[in-house]
Amino acid sequence: LYKGKSCLHAVVDRLQRIRLWRSGQERIKLIEGLDEVAFGTLAAADAVTVCGLRPPRYAFFVLSGASCDVVQLFLDMALHFGIGIERAMVCWFGGFFLSIVCRHTFHRYLVFGAHVGGYFGSLLRMYLGYSISLILSTVFDYVMVDMLSFPHYLAWGVTLLWTGAFNYFMLKRCWKMGGSSKEKTGHTERDFDESEMVLLPTLSESDVDLTV
Repeated sequence: LYKGKSCLHAVVDRLQRIRLWRSGQERIKLIEGLDEVAFGTLAAADAVTVCGLRPPRYAFFVLSGASCDVVQLFLDMALHFGIGIERAMVCWFGGFFLSIVCRHTFHRYLVFGAHVGGYFGSLLRMYLGYSISLILSTVFDYVMVDMLSFPHYLAWGVTLLWTGAFNYFMLKRCWKMGGSSKEKTGHTERDFDESEMVLLPTLSESDVDLTV
């Protein structure tokens, strides 16, 4: 465990040392704030900047969600091909339900920050937050496959498309229930929009020199 943590420290430190060089100007750090995410209680959406820009929170949600969608896909395939479950809606429900634990962890580090009300309380709220989406998407998948005769994984992809934005707004509300994020982190959670970004000069390929 100690070696693993030391290795993570080294990776984070190495990444945060990378700078983009522009002649005649100060070097720009490629990425900052990773240490506050890996070893603190903040989410990447609250702490991380890339080339001086703080991406919007929804961008981190997309990254987190897309990573967990891959996990859900493998779970769906395990149920369908491994166990032999033929019904697409059963595979969708099972894969989605099981992937929520993974989504909970990814969203903590990338999107929303420290668990409010403890890990299990936060996980329960996430399951409750996903419950509406889980039910609606399962019914939608049933209509696509069983009634409209769409192929299993084409219906899976179409169902996935509309659930992302819906889940974001549901989870953003559920995560804050049970207490204030300031109690856990010492910081108030806020959204960052484009007006809060620090704009930097455009870097050409010839201006960039990665050094550590």
